[in-house]
Amino acid sequence: MEFSLNGEKVLVNAAEASTMTLNEFIRFKTRFKGTKLSCAQGGCGACTVVVQTKEDGKVATKTVPSCLMPLTSASNASIITVEGLKKSACGTGCGGHPIQERMTAFHGTQCGFCTPGMVMQMWGGLKQNKADGGSNMTEKEMEDLDLMICLNFIHPNYAFNWKIHHAPTTASPQITIT
Repeated sequence: MEFSLNGEKVLVNAAEASTMTLNEFIRFKTRFKGTKLSCAQGGCGACTVVVQTKEDGKVATKTVPSCLMPLTSASNASIITVEGLKKSACGTGCGGHPIQERMTAFHGTQCGFCTPGMVMQMWGGLKQNKADGGSNMTEKEMEDLDLMICLNFIHPNYAFNWKIHHAPTTASPQITIT
C-alpha cells in the first residue's frame, strides 16, 4: 500500500500494514516522534494526526486519533503529523507553524506531552470546519472542536482563540493563521 507522510511517499507491505495502527507505524517505523500514544482509546488526543483524502475532486481534511486508525486505512491518503505542519510552514528555518508559535507565546502547554496532538487538532479543525481555513470561526465552533482533556488549562485556549476578545493579545505578536 502507498500513502504520503509529511509530504514523503511511503510504501508498506500490505501484510505488515494489516498488523498495526497508524500510530504504531509513525512511532516505530519512522523518524517522526511528535505523535504520541497515551490512552490508546482515542480519548486523550495525544496521538492526533491530520488525514487528507480526495473526495469528489476536492481535498477532505479530518483529524483522527492515530491509535485507532488501522494503517491500511491510510492507503492513498496524505497523513500530516506535527513535524509535517512545521515543514509546511517554513521548512527547517523557523520556530514552526503559527499555531505552534502561538502555543509557545501563550505558554500553551502543561507537561507538553499532548501538545503535538493539540496543535494538530487545532490546525486540522480549522481546515476541516471552514473553507477559509477557520479565520472566521465563531467561539462556539472553536469550543466544538473538543480539543482534549488538557484544555481545562487556560493557556491553550488563549493560544487557539486568537480572535476571541477575552484572550490577551499582548503576549504574542499578531500572527496570521494559514
